[in-house]
Amino acid sequence: MTIGVIARITPLAGREQAVEDRLAQLAQDVRAEEGNLLFDIYLGDGPDGRGITIVEEYRDEAAFRTHIDAPHTVAFNAELTGMAEGGASDVKMVRPFAK
Repeated sequence: MTIGVIARITPLAGREQAVEDRLAQLAQDVRAEEGNLLFDIYLGDGPDGRGITIVEEYRDEAAFRTHIDAPHTVAFNAELTGMAEGGASDVKMVRPFAK
């Protein structure tokens, strides 16, 4: 079964462009991962328009674990401590809906 993830980031005021720039690089790296099926970024979330939503899908649990442990993911998450409200993204694991 595929693994779905919805992550939300609210950049600190004045750090919006820095977060977007890092996300552009992260997107390239994640999309190149063998087990990644989807990595889409949506801007303008929330009442102030600063929120960013990322929708991800991975082939299986092993692919998701590989993603979490990948150097580019570890580095990005470490950088968020100084760029995002709360110092991290808010991550929700979801299951794909099968009809």
